[in-house]
Amino acid sequence: MLLLLNGFKLLVVSFTPFATALLSKYIGTANQQTAVTIYAFNFFLMGTAMTIIWLYATRHGFTKSDSTTVLKASDQLYIFASVYRGSFLFFPSSASRSAWLCLVLCFWFSFSRKML
Repeated sequence: MLLLLNGFKLLVVSFTPFATALLSKYIGTANQQTAVTIYAFNFFLMGTAMTIIWLYATRHGFTKSDSTTVLKASDQLYIFASVYRGSFLFFPSSASRSAWLCLVLCFWFSFSRKML
């Protein structure tokens, strides 16, 4: 399973030059928003794939740590980073993204202490 997850991440990484070329071609044109969305979605998928790989590795004992608290904190940070990256896709305006970030941070700080 880990091999398939890593293969998916590499597939997304191999798509990055196309997304970058698309962005450079259409920046400053009427299709700029579509190019930016494709570029952002590519990096969202890349980060999400890495988060899934990390979570799989920690759940199946492929990581070593002296403390389970450190692993749980790492899990939470990976998940938080994925949610934050996703906010750039689903909340295009700065104000809505900032409000979403505040809600996520409040939730994360209020429940992260209880989970550890």
